[in-house]
Amino acid sequence: MSITTSQVLGGNTLTTMIVIDFSTCIGFTPTGTTTLRMSANRNGTADIVYDGNTYKYVGFDVSGFRNEINGAPPKPTLIFDKGSLINNSDFTALWDQYSAATGNEFFDARGAKIQIFRTVNLSTTQQTAIQEYVVSQVNKMTKTTIEYELAISLGVDRLGNESVQTLAANRCSLRYRRYNSTTADFDYTDENAGGCPWNNPTTISDWSAVPDKTIRFYNRQDTEILAINKALDQCSYTVKGCQLRFDPNNDGLSLPLNALYSPNINPQKSGS
Repeated sequence: MSITTSQVLGGNTLTTMIVIDFSTCIGFTPTGTTTLRMSANRNGTADIVYDGNTYKYVGFDVSGFRNEINGAPPKPTLIFDKGSLINNSDFTALWDQYSAATGNEFFDARGAKIQIFRTVNLSTTQQTAIQEYVVSQVNKMTKTTIEYELAISLGVDRLGNESVQTLAANRCSLRYRRYNSTTADFDYTDENAGGCPWNNPTTISDWSAVPDKTIRFYNRQDTEILAINKALDQCSYTVKGCQLRFDPNNDGLSLPLNALYSPNINPQKSGS
């Protein structure tokens, strides 16, 4: 299914609907409209109305609901079309609140509760059982899509300290390069020893295509700085910092962040 083209309902069309409750987000408390209802279908040119509620069109696809053979719980993915998500005024209002409350320009949905269900008949409440998840991390972002990884919800009200810590982890554990004033160059830690592969000469991964790794420098706030100030080059240890270094053009490249995280990756409002 294309996530950039709305699916028009016909006879016995299986319609997937999602309900996202942002009131359970970790790190800020939203006000106003905190529950968003979405569907990748339209009823002709109109948004879906089901059981008295309107489900606004947003392109998305969901997959990965099956358990693994070894009994591991599923890790479904929810992929949004960035353009139609930005066109959802309730979503952008939440984004603005998040930015105002945290000072972070990237919207972080960690802990948001998501319900997913399907029906083939909008005139009745006959539907599949509601599947409930929480947003655990963002897998990657491209120019047109955002991919969330979901975790099985045990009820946000029952999250223990360990669960909250896991969901709240938004910091990389890799050791970033450090400027050595004696050698006037950077010291690196081998990737096997927990080092970041940013321009790491002993990396075990192929990051040779990373652009500008030796001529672009950023401070702890992920603001680019001049080469003359490269001694101040530090990583913020967040996905935003990782994105700047390893996928600055939002091409959806893999990031080497090796911690559970939900990147503060927020599509630009222009949807570009």
